[in-house]
Amino acid sequence: MAKYLTYTNYNATNRRKSAWTAVVIIAALLIGAVSVFLLLAENDYDIGKALGMRENDTSSTDSEVATLPAMAVITAPKDEYNFLLVCGEDGEELSFMAEICVTLSTAKITVDAVSAQQVLSYNGRMLTVAEIFRDYPYDLINCYRENCDVTFDKYFRLTDSRFKSLMTDLGSITVMIEQDIPYTVDDVTYTFRKGENYLTSDLLLKYMTLSAVGEQLLANQEQALCAVLRTHFTDALVNGGEAYFSSFISYFSTDVSIYDYLSAADVINTLLRSSPTIEAVS
Repeated sequence: MAKYLTYTNYNATNRRKSAWTAVVIIAALLIGAVSVFLLLAENDYDIGKALGMRENDTSSTDSEVATLPAMAVITAPKDEYNFLLVCGEDGEELSFMAEICVTLSTAKITVDAVSAQQVLSYNGRMLTVAEIFRDYPYDLINCYRENCDVTFDKYFRLTDSRFKSLMTDLGSITVMIEQDIPYTVDDVTYTFRKGENYLTSDLLLKYMTLSAVGEQLLANQEQALCAVLRTHFTDALVNGGEAYFSSFISYFSTDVSIYDYLSAADVINTLLRSSPTIEAVS
């Protein structure tokens, strides 16, 4: 049995509230980037100089800070920071996994989806990402780190249900679909219609898991994650605060702390105000 759905934005009336909450998703992706600063600070490293700030300069206003380009942070200890995002229910199928890279000097964020069929070495055996997640879900992140040349600064892990709750809080995103895409749930066939689709939390996860297979599915996952960042990552979100972070971070298992967030605020705001480029690797 086939059903054709017309997708509407059920959260349109709540966008203003969602926009303020949305600041924390990007904060969480970036707060790990300055965790290195904390170690340097403990060893008497001048963080102000690392960010290109002048000593004893207290005259800057919000409007002046808002004009800072991304190049203002090029002298940070590192220019590139990498984050690992994993989503799926424990003991079940991996929904999606992605590497997110932030380059400060060029104000660029890239999203690279990881194939569930990628083979990793795990305790002397060769297993796919999907197999490790299904059988050893809490070992996947460390195993992936050990098998990759990339150094990941922080990780974020969440279940399907928490991903949907998070996106309900943030609001729907717009995804352009080039042709009708059928998908099946419980023996019922539905269709993502060609054109502009407003994907709510549940539909977004279905799009990221059921809309294709192989390389095309990875491309769809990257497209969706980029849409989330472009929709909710704007300079209008600079005024978010600790309360939003505390609410947001509860959705994740992560090695990011509130201390990381507070220390990262200036760098995050500078990047937000520089209108970063957000693109998929594929």
